[in-house]
Amino acid sequence: MNRKNALLSVYNKTGIVEFAGSLVELGWTLYSSGGTAKAIATAGIPVQDVSTLVGGEAILDHRVVTLSREVHAGLLARPIDRSRLRRYVPTQGRNSKIRLHSRVRD
Repeated sequence: MNRKNALLSVYNKTGIVEFAGSLVELGWTLYSSGGTAKAIATAGIPVQDVSTLVGGEAILDHRVVTLSREVHAGLLARPIDRSRLRRYVPTQGRNSKIRLHSRVRD
């Protein structure tokens, strides 16, 4: 099963709710940060705030949110099977919540 994930983080929120809604209608799972996540959730669209995945709050006046090892691992991971993935992703602590399934096959 190929899951589709989107990481949405924008300064100008114009049109983001409509865009996010379209992605969800197409079967995408949404991850977002702070204000973008709030705008999407307020519209009733399911979204997970990325800070809950990486276990940290935004820094530098919310300019640094998605810059984390966990998020970058998900973006840069090559397709691998789940058994090999366990070697690369810790199974304990805050990192256990990370979902790299966009590039993982069973």
